[in-house]
Amino acid sequence: MLSALDLSYNNLSGNIPSSLGSCGSLTSLSLKGNLFQGMIPPSLSSLKGLVELDISHNNLSGQIPRFLERFLFRIFEPII
Repeated sequence: MLSALDLSYNNLSGNIPSSLGSCGSLTSLSLKGNLFQGMIPPSLSSLKGLVELDISHNNLSGQIPRFLERFLFRIFEPII
């Protein structure tokens, strides 16, 4: 079973595929640093075991879906 999927920095574009919601065994999903646009697909709410999600550094729009409230949003300060 696939538990971690890291597609970071691959210049992927378009919408985040809604089919990712059918990968029920995922605990970690990283899509950061791509060219994804549009909204976060509601199908990701099906990933009940997901504990890590990184969709930063894309061109996403819209509001953060309510199902993502279970994640702790962290803001890291730069180290000087």
